[in-house]
Amino acid sequence: MLRSLNRLIVCKHAGGLKQLNLMRLYNPCLERLMKKFLAVYLGMPGGFERWTAMDEAKRKALEASGMKAWGDWMIAHQAVIVDAGGPLGKTKRTAPQGVSDTKNSMTGYVIVQAESHESAARLFEKHPHFTIFPGDSVEIMECLPIPGQH
Repeated sequence: MLRSLNRLIVCKHAGGLKQLNLMRLYNPCLERLMKKFLAVYLGMPGGFERWTAMDEAKRKALEASGMKAWGDWMIAHQAVIVDAGGPLGKTKRTAPQGVSDTKNSMTGYVIVQAESHESAARLFEKHPHFTIFPGDSVEIMECLPIPGQH
């Protein structure tokens, strides 16, 4: 059923044509049927340093092709992207002992909808984060409802 709704339609809009994605139009209804997943892009130790140490011309060419591939991935999956997310900055840690600086391997995130955990994970196969850029992997976890809330 969900696959049949994932179609583009063209309608007249402000003197021109505009493509509308049916999945987006029916999003409130589908939201109850599809689960949400947080996908976290992970880097590898030394990955950024190796990237910046690369020959500048090669790095710029890879960066351009990587940005295009990432944009293409976003367009191809726009029907299931709930929040486009973005890059992540430096990390602070708050604990009973107070606030401190810390490090982790998280570099970015996106939130997607899918029928299952497996189908959400498959969205990221051959993703430019690790096929072009020096990313290590993408970890995908289900966003669970808060207990007691509907």
